[in-house]
Amino acid sequence: MRVAWQSGVLRALTDAGLDFVHADGTSGGIITLAMWQSGLSPAEMCERWRTLRVRDFVSLMPLDAYAQPWKLEALGDADGIVGRVFPHLGIDVDAVRKNREREGTFNVCDFGRKTNEAIPHTDVDLDLLVAGISLPLFMPPVPKDGRIYLDSVWIQDANVMEAVRRGADEVWIAWCIGNTPEYGAGFFRQYVHMIELSANGALFAQLEQVRELNARILAGESVPGHSRPIAVHLIRPERPLPLDPDFYAGHVTAASLIDLGYSDACRYLSTADARGLPLTPEITQMTEPAPDLTFRETMSGPLALGTSAPEEGAHDGRPTPFTMHCTISIDDMDAFVRDPSHAARLVAHVQYPPLGEDLPVREGSFNLFRSTDDPGTKIMSYGLRFQAHGRDYFLDGTKTLHDDPGPDLWRDTTRLYCHLHEGTDARAPVVGAGILVLGMRELLQLVTSMRSSRPGADGVKAVSQFGRLFLGALWDLYAPRAQTEQEGEGEVPHGRDG
Repeated sequence: MRVAWQSGVLRALTDAGLDFVHADGTSGGIITLAMWQSGLSPAEMCERWRTLRVRDFVSLMPLDAYAQPWKLEALGDADGIVGRVFPHLGIDVDAVRKNREREGTFNVCDFGRKTNEAIPHTDVDLDLLVAGISLPLFMPPVPKDGRIYLDSVWIQDANVMEAVRRGADEVWIAWCIGNTPEYGAGFFRQYVHMIELSANGALFAQLEQVRELNARILAGESVPGHSRPIAVHLIRPERPLPLDPDFYAGHVTAASLIDLGYSDACRYLSTADARGLPLTPEITQMTEPAPDLTFRETMSGPLALGTSAPEEGAHDGRPTPFTMHCTISIDDMDAFVRDPSHAARLVAHVQYPPLGEDLPVREGSFNLFRSTDDPGTKIMSYGLRFQAHGRDYFLDGTKTLHDDPGPDLWRDTTRLYCHLHEGTDARAPVVGAGILVLGMRELLQLVTSMRSSRPGADGVKAVSQFGRLFLGALWDLYAPRAQTEQEGEGEVPHGRDG
């Protein structure tokens, strides 16, 4: 499910003008490839992920199958994926087979031969698509034409050599398999570790093959289909993506994963070398630990072009609301509190009718610090850089919170005074202004979205510590209410993009 991240990556690559003649998918990447080969644009892929009911992924086996767990073929079946997920994501097998924009290959494991098989997109069918994402234990294998097929992730999770065999001299990999030195406890985490070992190990072996080919090319040897060294680019998250149970439980959303993928790809593109990356095992390493705290925030309000005063823009911009959907990650909560200017990472997408209905943020930041002039005043600043109609824009937003009790506390906490700059940062000319508002529903969503990677009481303490820092006295008032609504009705609904 977390491959929603790849749609954000793909959108950033195509926005940057990259075009591809061949695309290859393995395991969850098959979903990304099938959507793309069905004729959807990356922007359409992102929108379909955002509106998907994640619970549709889960479909149980017949109840009597669980009566004998030692004979259970899998924990669930593919009915939900075939009947609900694939249609919602726009996966159309006929359209995939007829696609002539690019060649595609879908990887499946032939269990009888213990080999990977790359199926050309012109030959793929629904059974093979399902087989390619059927992990042992979780989904049953797929029998077809006297053979048994399943997910190839235990053999490999990126078929680089298929692209090389077809003559590619530039390969781009959207890699969302984890690779950290941390070894986790528990059955599920160790199952994931086994996938990490096989997937990373197979990729490294293929990279070594590419390295050897490049050495031969540079030595002047004639390598059929290749006249220059093969460049390999790999885009990965800074830290391992949340696992599917977190997605299923609502602790992370497709919107957040897409925004993260777009931001990760933009980060790579900003420093990418035409020669690609060194072909070593370090290529997939993620050294960043899990963030101490994450939360989601949606703010919306009137913003008008042609003014530099937020109050004036809020009045004149009533017909044109600006909406931002943010996910904010704090790496080290203690450092964030000690150093009030410590920045947190912000990924987001925005909506503003004059510029566009779905504008991914290339780079974002969030700061919370105290004013030097008044120790009793806290300032929150938001920075969102995005593009529209080929131009760079930067939204610079500020909340000013005073530590005095009274009716102005709600207003201070829930209003973001914004300036829109045409350029890459706040030094560029101001072309618009307005005020974004955090409504009651959005406030409750923000509170329920707060998550800490710290276990047990330490995690609860980190959430409460930030909640009071972020919301002041409003935390004690609304945190219990949000908890009650979450327990009584499930997750507070996140809306279309939340």
